Amino acid sequence: MYHIEYRPQTWDEVVGHENIVKGLREHLADEKTRVHAYLFSGPRGTGKTTFAKLVAKELGCNEHDVMAINCNITRSVEFMRESIIPSLNYRPLFGSIRFCLFDEFHQATKDAQDALLTPLEEGCPEHTYFAFCSTEPEKIRRTIRSRCAEYKLRPLNNMQIEDLVLWVVESEKLELDQGVIDVVVKEADGIPREALVFLNMVKHCKSAKEATDLIEYGEDTADSDLRAIARELLGAGRWVVVKNAYEKMKDKNPESIRVGLCNYFKKVLVGAGSKKQGELAFFLMSQFLSSMIDNTAEADFVWALYECCRK
Repeated sequence: MYHIEYRPQTWDEVVGHENIVKGLREHLADEKTRVHAYLFSGPRGTGKTTFAKLVAKELGCNEHDVMAINCNITRSVEFMRESIIPSLNYRPLFGSIRFCLFDEFHQATKDAQDALLTPLEEGCPEHTYFAFCSTEPEKIRRTIRSRCAEYKLRPLNNMQIEDLVLWVVESEKLELDQGVIDVVVKEADGIPREALVFLNMVKHCKSAKEATDLIEYGEDTADSDLRAIARELLGAGRWVVVKNAYEKMKDKNPESIRVGLCNYFKKVLVGAGSKKQGELAFFLMSQFLSSMIDNTAEADFVWALYECCRK
């Protein structure tokens, strides 16, 4: 998947956000003034987690000393008090820095946020740093935000998106019509991750129309197992049926299946014949809006499926 293969590994590989990159590099270079907490906000797919990981790398943190927490799943105060806070004093395993990355931190409960405020206020060990990523930073405690260096990531312009797409096209030695590239740029709407996901989908398309249709309806919407999952969730929602259908799709990327389900539920929502059907489609679609691309992608996807069956 291009959005994983071409995730920036250095500041020089970041497309756009020149002022933020410059400011971060200067800030991190000064050990006397740099802070221990960073907040990256912005729409999905703009690079919040990527920036957080680049900060960890710039600090010299080994990837095995990065503790990533998805607050969509682990958001409780008990988890914060029993698992996260006690671990802050642990020494790094492979280097001199320990880095805690909280994704979708606004999903953490207020009590969980309050629990984390104590080490931030009273001072955490010198070897511990934090990064908070959020699409809704206004839901994060003001007292936590005030202790962070805050950076807001915005969508890129079409020229920057096209530069990114053309770089991957050249690297992959793809032969694509300019019309197909134009479709990818337009549909990405300034979001780099979307651009690379779409490029991966349409890399074999011969025309702009073919690319548009594929992006609009999703490459998995014709898959019988995906339809079986979607229809069961819209019906009885029996976990055993959903689980068995998913087992047949284990060789497929969770992100690809997620896009297919979103498109399926979108069509049901638009064509809903009753309020009840529309509300159900809306609920199911909402469970699959967040991209699933990291090491926990499969676990996140199974969790979302099970949550849907509990509706």
